Amino acid sequence: MVRACRTERGFSLPEVMIAVAIGSIVMAGGYAVLAGSERALVTNDHVAATQQSVRLAMELLAQDIRMAGYGMTAPVGACGTAIVPQDNNPAGADTGPDGIRIVVPTTVSTLNAPVVGPFNVLPLTATAADVAAIVAEGFAANATISIGGVQTTQVNGAPAVNLGLPTVIASPVAFAAGTPVFWLRCITYAVIRPPDANNVCGGTAPCLVRGVTNAACNVAASPCVPIADGIDDIQFAYACDGCTGTGVPDGLVDDQNGTNAYDTGDFVTNNTWAVGFMVPATIRLVQINLMARESRASEKSESSGTAGNMSTPITLSDHDPTADVGYYNPATYGQFSRRILTKVVQVRNIGLGL
Repeated sequence: MVRACRTERGFSLPEVMIAVAIGSIVMAGGYAVLAGSERALVTNDHVAATQQSVRLAMELLAQDIRMAGYGMTAPVGACGTAIVPQDNNPAGADTGPDGIRIVVPTTVSTLNAPVVGPFNVLPLTATAADVAAIVAEGFAANATISIGGVQTTQVNGAPAVNLGLPTVIASPVAFAAGTPVFWLRCITYAVIRPPDANNVCGGTAPCLVRGVTNAACNVAASPCVPIADGIDDIQFAYACDGCTGTGVPDGLVDDQNGTNAYDTGDFVTNNTWAVGFMVPATIRLVQINLMARESRASEKSESSGTAGNMSTPITLSDHDPTADVGYYNPATYGQFSRRILTKVVQVRNIGLGL
């Protein structure tokens, strides 16, 4: 028994050192794979969040622009027309994001019974609680409404289940039960960039904001609310029919660049839309250009340890950010990856053009 124990041998020191070295190499490799997978997962999450943000912003904008006006027959709030372009610099290249104001329909309720002219009361299917909820959003006396997108009028007095009108709608106007009643509001879209002095973005600037206002969305008393984080820039261009030449619309987009073909050169990026035939009522197409940046510095920038390693400025439409006073910084601009989305929207309900 003693002789057998003496013949047993353990690992020698060199063998142990070799085993430890091999194990360390395997563990280091495994850690590198796990760390790389984690970084890739985080990066993919940020990319997905950025793409989702820019798509959400585009969908909301496109929907409101498509329905702009909704048969309006008089100015609504700060909107004298269905679309009010808010170009950053109408005289030339922009040095910041554009904005836009749009008359947008919001559903109030539907008719509880048929109405046949003459009438000056609309019976709604809404309950008193439903009316109170929309009143809390600002629906009040003199608010502009549209009945089925056909008849535009105003609210007479405090809104109620039986909605009073200031004037009698004469015969032969008639609407069936179930016809929707819309509240027309002047909606402003704008981009708030850091530094967000009024904390409109809730600490997530830049962001896209939307709201009902008679002033800019970046003022201290702004009622605008953030709807999409990370929106770094927004630029609009407009194609019109009847804005050049004799001013007579022919059902085709005006040929702005003389190519005798519809192309991107037919979209106007800089204009006051208040001179000659170039007025909002002629706008037929709106080109929306959105750019979103990721919420954190990119992995490429972090791993290199060098700020601005992707610092080539991105020009969106007529906006070159290098001219942005107080915003563009070549040492930090390239730390954030960006996504661009462009869409052309046809305006269907332009309504009044003043």
